Amino acid sequence: MKNLAVITARMSSNRLPGKAMKKIQKVPSIKILYDRLNKSKLIDKIVVATTTCLSDDVLVNFLKKNKISYYRGPKDDVTHRVIKTANFFNTKNIILITGDCPLIDFNLVDQCIRVFESNNVDFVTNANIRSFPDGMDAQIFKKSTLIECYKKTIIPKEFEHVTLNMRRNVETFSS
Repeated sequence: MKNLAVITARMSSNRLPGKAMKKIQKVPSIKILYDRLNKSKLIDKIVVATTTCLSDDVLVNFLKKNKISYYRGPKDDVTHRVIKTANFFNTKNIILITGDCPLIDFNLVDQCIRVFESNNVDFVTNANIRSFPDGMDAQIFKKSTLIECYKKTIIPKEFEHVTLNMRRNVETFSS
């Protein structure tokens, strides 16, 4: 598979617990996000990367019921969870979307993918320099780049914020 959209989501958020299942006009926000991304012309598959915590069972049950692919991994090491998800689904490129962006514009995501695919770069993001409203963040990168970053990760915050190492090391990783 070439382009896998990975939505990172969990129910135990500190700021807004249960946010993935919070309803907007009776529809859980994770479903709204999935449906919007599903309109993309360049994403091959969408998967929700959640945790193995019992608190995420409710999310997984919803995903199963709605035939949405998911992968469960560690809670505190989001980067490792994303790598394990990408390996499981055997993808080359990862489109990373956080679960708290239910109103993301799939056209913007496709635009970022096009920029990524038409340039010889390791990653593309519209979030490093704020250029769109919060909630429209898209990050596209090679799985191999994420694995390389992960091997060099030593700062605890980089385990939680998947592309932080890439964004901090622009001399190593082209964008």
